[in-house]
Amino acid sequence: PRQLAARAAWCWTNQPPKCAAPVTLHGSCKEGSTLSAGTTCTPQCSNGMVPVGTCTVECPRSMTETPSCNGDYSANNGWWDTCLGSDKTKCARNMQLGSGAFQNQGSFV
Repeated sequence: PRQLAARAAWCWTNQPPKCAAPVTLHGSCKEGSTLSAGTTCTPQCSNGMVPVGTCTVECPRSMTETPSCNGDYSANNGWWDTCLGSDKTKCARNMQLGSGAFQNQGSFV
């Protein structure tokens, strides 16, 4: 007899995880207000201000290549709680960087 293996393949395939850039007065990310998982925000200033120091803000990598998103669950990277919703093919919301549980990813003021 031949055995078949099945895997769930819902892992936010139609709407992948993204981060919302930190919200700050006179600051933004050069890469835009929304970052894909695994990318970096480079701070930039407006109104003639200049960034001081060297800092980047990381949008955590998602482990979507693992079956059933178990990689995001076991990695404790924030995506499981952020993305889990009624439609398992879409990440339910963006991770807001620089606030609450996601401050360890970095922020700027």
